[in-house]
Amino acid sequence: MLHLRHLLVMSRLGNPGSGSCTRDCSGRGECYNGTCMCNIRFTGELCDGPNLPYHAGIGGVFCFIGLVCAVQLVMCIVSEYTRLKAPTWLKACKVTTQKLIYFVMCIASLLRGAYFIFPESFENGWSSSLLSAYYPLLLSSASLIVCFWAEFLSKSFLAFITFNIISYSLLFAEFITTQLASPPPDDPSFYHHLFNGCYAVLMFIVVIFFLIYGVRGGFVTTPLQLASGGVVGGGGGENTINEVQPLQADAAFPKAYINVSQLHQSRIGLLSQAFMLIIIAGFLFP
Repeated sequence: MLHLRHLLVMSRLGNPGSGSCTRDCSGRGECYNGTCMCNIRFTGELCDGPNLPYHAGIGGVFCFIGLVCAVQLVMCIVSEYTRLKAPTWLKACKVTTQKLIYFVMCIASLLRGAYFIFPESFENGWSSSLLSAYYPLLLSSASLIVCFWAEFLSKSFLAFITFNIISYSLLFAEFITTQLASPPPDDPSFYHHLFNGCYAVLMFIVVIFFLIYGVRGGFVTTPLQLASGGVVGGGGGENTINEVQPLQADAAFPKAYINVSQLHQSRIGLLSQAFMLIIIAGFLFP
Protein backbone atom coordinates (compact mmCIF):
# COMPACT_ATOMS: atom_id res chain seq x y z
CA MET A 1 0.00 0.00 0.00
CA LEU A 2 2.85 2.37 0.90
CA HIS A 3 4.63 1.51 -2.35
CA LEU A 4 1.45 2.28 -4.34
CA ARG A 5 1.12 5.64 -2.58
CA HIS A 6 4.73 6.45 -3.48
CA LEU A 7 4.04 5.68 -7.14
CA LEU A 8 0.98 7.93 -7.12
CA VAL A 9 2.98 10.77 -5.58
CA MET A 10 5.72 10.37 -8.17
CA SER A 11 3.17 10.42 -10.96
CA ARG A 12 1.79 13.71 -9.67
CA LEU A 13 5.20 15.32 -9.21
CA GLY A 14 6.39 15.00 -12.73
CA ASN A 15 5.43 14.04 -16.22
CA PRO A 16 6.77 10.68 -17.38
CA GLY A 17 10.15 11.07 -19.01
CA SER A 18 10.34 14.82 -18.45
CA GLY A 19 11.73 14.80 -14.92
CA SER A 20 9.85 18.00 -14.05
CA CYS A 21 8.01 18.62 -10.79
CA THR A 22 4.56 20.03 -10.20
CA ARG A 23 4.58 23.74 -9.28
CA ASP A 24 8.38 23.66 -9.56
CA CYS A 25 8.62 22.50 -5.93
CA SER A 26 6.82 25.71 -4.87
CA GLY A 27 10.04 27.61 -5.57
CA ARG A 28 11.54 26.19 -2.37
CA GLY A 29 13.66 23.36 -3.67
CA GLU A 30 15.13 21.63 -6.69
CA CYS A 31 13.70 18.87 -8.82
CA TYR A 32 15.67 15.64 -9.32
CA ASN A 33 14.07 13.01 -11.55
CA GLY A 34 10.59 14.14 -10.60
CA THR A 35 11.32 14.32 -6.86
CA CYS A 36 11.48 17.58 -4.94
CA MET A 37 14.60 18.10 -2.84
CA CYS A 38 13.44 20.83 -0.46
CA ASN A 39 15.46 23.56 1.19
CA ILE A 40 16.15 22.90 4.84
CA ARG A 41 13.46 25.36 5.90
CA PHE A 42 10.67 23.51 4.07
CA THR A 43 9.30 20.01 3.81
CA GLY A 44 6.54 18.08 2.09
CA GLU A 45 6.09 16.40 -1.25
CA LEU A 46 5.95 19.80 -2.96
CA CYS A 47 8.01 21.73 -0.39
CA ASP A 48 4.83 23.57 0.56
CA GLY A 49 5.16 23.26 4.34
CA PRO A 50 7.64 24.52 6.95
CA ASN A 51 10.21 22.21 8.48
CA LEU A 52 8.87 22.45 12.02
CA PRO A 53 11.78 20.75 13.88
CA TYR A 54 14.27 23.04 12.15
CA HIS A 55 12.29 26.21 12.85
CA ALA A 56 11.53 25.23 16.44
CA GLY A 57 15.19 24.39 17.15
CA ILE A 58 16.71 27.54 15.64
CA GLY A 59 13.92 29.75 16.96
CA GLY A 60 14.32 28.27 20.43
CA VAL A 61 18.04 29.13 20.44
CA PHE A 62 17.37 32.76 19.52
CA CYS A 63 14.56 33.05 22.07
CA PHE A 64 16.88 31.64 24.73
CA ILE A 65 19.53 34.23 23.82
CA GLY A 66 16.89 36.95 24.04
CA LEU A 67 15.82 35.65 27.46
CA VAL A 68 19.43 35.64 28.69
CA CYS A 69 19.90 39.24 27.51
CA ALA A 70 16.67 40.27 29.24
CA VAL A 71 17.79 38.63 32.50
CA GLN A 72 21.18 40.32 32.28
CA LEU A 73 19.48 43.67 31.66
CA VAL A 74 17.28 43.23 34.74
CA MET A 75 20.28 42.17 36.84
CA CYS A 76 22.21 45.23 35.65
CA ILE A 77 19.33 47.54 36.62
CA VAL A 78 18.91 45.89 40.04
CA SER A 79 22.66 46.06 40.69
CA GLU A 80 22.75 49.76 39.86
CA TYR A 81 19.68 50.34 42.04
CA THR A 82 21.41 48.81 45.06
CA ARG A 83 24.53 50.95 44.54
CA LEU A 84 22.67 54.26 44.51
CA LYS A 85 22.76 56.35 47.69
CA ALA A 86 19.20 57.55 47.04
CA PRO A 87 17.88 54.63 45.00
CA THR A 88 15.10 55.22 42.50
CA TRP A 89 14.13 52.97 39.63
CA LEU A 90 14.24 55.91 37.24
CA LYS A 91 17.92 56.51 37.98
CA ALA A 92 18.62 52.78 37.90
CA CYS A 93 17.14 52.58 34.41
CA LYS A 94 19.37 55.35 33.10
CA VAL A 95 20.70 54.44 29.67
CA THR A 96 24.27 53.14 29.71
CA THR A 97 26.37 51.32 27.15
CA GLN A 98 25.94 47.97 28.88
CA LYS A 99 22.17 48.30 29.23
CA LEU A 100 21.75 49.46 25.66
CA ILE A 101 23.69 46.47 24.33
CA TYR A 102 21.57 44.05 26.38
CA PHE A 103 18.35 45.74 25.23
CA VAL A 104 19.29 45.84 21.53
CA MET A 105 20.45 42.22 21.47
CA CYS A 106 17.30 41.12 23.32
CA ILE A 107 15.10 42.76 20.67
CA ALA A 108 17.22 41.40 17.82
CA SER A 109 17.20 37.84 19.18
CA LEU A 110 13.46 37.85 19.85
CA LEU A 111 12.77 39.13 16.33
CA ARG A 112 14.90 36.37 14.87
CA GLY A 113 13.31 33.77 17.14
CA ALA A 114 9.80 34.89 16.18
CA TYR A 115 10.72 34.61 12.51
CA PHE A 116 11.79 30.98 12.89
CA ILE A 117 8.98 29.94 15.21
CA PHE A 118 6.24 31.57 13.10
CA PRO A 119 7.69 31.42 9.56
CA GLU A 120 4.36 31.75 7.77
CA SER A 121 3.69 35.10 9.47
CA PHE A 122 6.86 36.62 7.97
CA GLU A 123 6.53 35.43 4.38
CA ASN A 124 4.43 38.15 2.78
CA GLY A 125 3.92 41.88 3.10
CA TRP A 126 5.92 44.30 5.19
CA SER A 127 6.69 41.66 7.83
CA SER A 128 9.04 39.89 5.41
CA SER A 129 11.54 42.73 5.91
CA LEU A 130 11.66 42.12 9.66
CA LEU A 131 14.06 39.26 9.04
CA SER A 132 16.69 41.77 7.92
CA ALA A 133 16.09 43.97 10.99
CA TYR A 134 18.34 41.58 12.90
CA TYR A 135 21.44 42.79 11.05
CA PRO A 136 21.14 46.56 11.75
CA LEU A 137 20.49 45.76 15.42
CA LEU A 138 23.55 43.51 15.50
CA LEU A 139 25.59 46.22 13.80
CA SER A 140 24.34 48.75 16.36
CA SER A 141 25.63 46.63 19.23
CA ALA A 142 29.01 46.01 17.61
CA SER A 143 29.47 49.65 16.62
CA LEU A 144 28.44 50.72 20.12
CA ILE A 145 31.26 48.63 21.56
CA VAL A 146 33.76 50.00 19.07
CA CYS A 147 32.81 53.67 19.32
CA PHE A 148 32.18 53.99 23.05
CA TRP A 149 34.52 51.44 24.63
CA ALA A 150 37.48 52.09 22.33
CA GLU A 151 38.73 55.26 23.99
CA PHE A 152 41.54 55.79 21.48
CA LEU A 153 39.01 56.64 18.75
CA SER A 154 38.13 60.31 18.44
CA LYS A 155 34.64 61.60 17.63
CA SER A 156 33.17 58.22 18.56
CA PHE A 157 29.65 59.53 19.07
CA LEU A 158 29.55 61.06 15.59
CA ALA A 159 30.92 57.85 14.09
CA PHE A 160 28.30 55.78 15.94
CA ILE A 161 25.43 57.99 14.74
CA THR A 162 26.69 58.08 11.15
CA PHE A 163 27.20 54.33 10.94
CA ASN A 164 23.76 53.56 12.33
CA ILE A 165 22.10 56.05 9.99
CA ILE A 166 23.65 54.11 7.10
CA SER A 167 22.59 50.68 8.39
CA TYR A 168 19.00 51.66 9.22
CA SER A 169 18.70 53.56 5.95
CA LEU A 170 19.52 50.27 4.22
CA LEU A 171 16.76 48.56 6.18
CA PHE A 172 14.29 51.30 5.22
CA ALA A 173 15.40 51.10 1.57
CA GLU A 174 14.90 47.32 1.61
CA PHE A 175 11.42 47.75 3.06
CA ILE A 176 10.44 50.28 0.37
CA THR A 177 12.04 48.30 -2.45
CA THR A 178 10.40 45.00 -1.57
CA GLN A 179 6.99 46.68 -1.33
CA LEU A 180 7.12 48.76 -4.51
CA ALA A 181 9.46 46.93 -6.89
CA SER A 182 9.13 43.43 -8.28
CA PRO A 183 12.22 41.22 -8.38
CA PRO A 184 13.41 39.65 -11.65
CA PRO A 185 11.30 36.60 -12.59
CA ASP A 186 14.36 34.35 -12.74
CA ASP A 187 15.66 35.49 -9.31
CA PRO A 188 12.90 36.13 -6.75
CA SER A 189 15.48 36.71 -3.99
CA PHE A 190 17.44 39.34 -5.92
CA TYR A 191 16.71 42.25 -3.56
CA HIS A 192 17.19 40.06 -0.53
CA HIS A 193 20.66 39.05 -1.70
CA LEU A 194 21.50 42.63 -2.70
CA PHE A 195 20.78 44.13 0.69
CA ASN A 196 22.35 41.19 2.50
CA GLY A 197 25.55 41.95 0.60
CA CYS A 198 25.39 45.56 1.82
CA TYR A 199 24.94 44.39 5.41
CA ALA A 200 27.91 42.05 4.96
CA VAL A 201 30.14 44.93 3.83
CA LEU A 202 29.12 47.01 6.85
CA MET A 203 29.74 44.04 9.12
CA PHE A 204 33.26 43.57 7.76
CA ILE A 205 33.95 47.25 8.46
CA VAL A 206 32.76 46.77 12.04
CA VAL A 207 34.92 43.66 12.41
CA ILE A 208 38.03 45.56 11.31
CA PHE A 209 37.56 48.27 13.93
CA PHE A 210 36.42 45.69 16.48
CA LEU A 211 39.71 43.83 16.05
CA ILE A 212 41.65 47.10 16.27
CA TYR A 213 39.97 47.77 19.59
CA GLY A 214 40.55 44.20 20.76
CA VAL A 215 44.25 44.21 19.90
CA ARG A 216 44.79 47.68 21.36
CA GLY A 217 42.84 47.12 24.57
CA GLY A 218 43.25 43.41 25.20
CA PHE A 219 46.60 42.36 23.79
CA VAL A 220 48.93 45.35 23.42
CA THR A 221 48.06 46.68 26.87
CA THR A 222 49.65 44.39 29.45
CA PRO A 223 48.26 43.60 32.91
CA LEU A 224 51.20 45.51 34.49
CA GLN A 225 50.33 48.65 32.52
CA LEU A 226 46.69 48.34 33.51
CA ALA A 227 47.50 47.80 37.18
CA SER A 228 49.86 50.77 37.38
CA GLY A 229 47.67 53.12 35.36
CA GLY A 230 50.19 53.26 32.55
CA VAL A 231 47.45 53.40 29.93
CA VAL A 232 44.34 55.46 30.57
CA GLY A 233 42.98 56.42 27.21
CA GLY A 234 43.95 57.12 23.72
CA GLY A 235 43.83 60.14 21.58
CA GLY A 236 46.95 61.63 23.19
CA GLY A 237 47.17 64.78 25.23
CA GLU A 238 46.50 64.98 28.93
CA ASN A 239 44.56 61.73 29.11
CA THR A 240 47.56 59.59 28.16
CA ILE A 241 50.22 58.62 30.68
CA ASN A 242 53.82 58.70 29.52
CA GLU A 243 54.60 55.03 28.99
CA VAL A 244 58.32 55.69 28.54
CA GLN A 245 58.79 56.55 32.21
CA PRO A 246 59.19 53.69 34.70
CA LEU A 247 55.80 52.51 35.87
CA GLN A 248 56.75 52.49 39.53
CA ALA A 249 57.81 56.14 39.38
CA ASP A 250 54.22 57.34 39.04
CA ALA A 251 52.74 57.45 42.52
CA ALA A 252 49.50 59.08 41.39
CA PHE A 253 48.18 55.70 40.23
CA PRO A 254 48.37 53.07 42.96
CA LYS A 255 48.80 49.54 41.73
CA ALA A 256 45.60 47.54 41.57
CA TYR A 257 45.02 43.85 41.41
CA ILE A 258 44.29 42.59 37.90
CA ASN A 259 42.58 39.23 37.49
CA VAL A 260 44.67 37.65 34.74
CA SER A 261 42.08 34.91 34.24
CA GLN A 262 39.37 37.46 33.48
CA LEU A 263 41.77 39.28 31.16
CA HIS A 264 42.29 36.09 29.16
CA GLN A 265 38.54 35.46 29.13
CA SER A 266 38.01 38.97 27.76
CA ARG A 267 40.55 38.31 25.02
CA ILE A 268 38.82 35.06 24.09
CA GLY A 269 35.47 36.86 24.09
CA LEU A 270 36.76 39.57 21.76
CA LEU A 271 38.14 37.04 19.30
CA SER A 272 34.98 34.91 19.49
CA GLN A 273 32.78 37.94 18.80
CA ALA A 274 34.92 38.98 15.84
CA PHE A 275 34.93 35.42 14.50
CA MET A 276 31.13 35.21 14.80
CA LEU A 277 30.69 38.50 12.93
CA ILE A 278 33.00 37.27 10.16
CA ILE A 279 30.97 34.05 9.82
CA ILE A 280 27.67 35.98 9.66
CA ALA A 281 29.09 38.37 7.08
CA GLY A 282 30.33 35.42 5.02
CA PHE A 283 26.88 33.83 5.00
CA LEU A 284 25.27 37.12 3.98
CA PHE A 285 27.17 37.33 0.72
CA PRO A 286 25.07 35.98 -2.20
